[in-house]
Amino acid sequence: MNEQHSAREKIALMQESESRMKMEFENLSNRIFEDRGRDLGLENRKRMDGILQPLRKQLDSFRKRVDEVHHSDTEQSARLVEQVRQLQVLSGRVSEEANMRARAIKGDSKKQGDWGGMIIEKIFEASGL
Repeated sequence: MNEQHSAREKIALMQESESRMKMEFENLSNRIFEDRGRDLGLENRKRMDGILQPLRKQLDSFRKRVDEVHHSDTEQSARLVEQVRQLQVLSGRVSEEANMRARAIKGDSKKQGDWGGMIIEKIFEASGL
């Protein structure tokens, strides 16, 4: 009976020891899995950065070029708008002058006659008459 009791205690100790070892093994395997996962994550991040770095540089270069072109286009558009405004002003002046000359030519016949008389008078004076 003492032997059976001793055998049961040994079996209980072995089961308890097996249970502890199983738990420790699970804990250890989880830590290893987490560490390995973290290492793989860092390694993958480094690889992705290495792959994506040239693409980032190209995108930055492209973005700068687009900004330069946009800035240049904006400046040119502003200059063009200013030149169109100046042309409008000049066109208005030319039109106004043309209207004034047309009125002067079509103007009052008394003024035309006076003008013509003055011209003829100067011609006669220059001719000595």
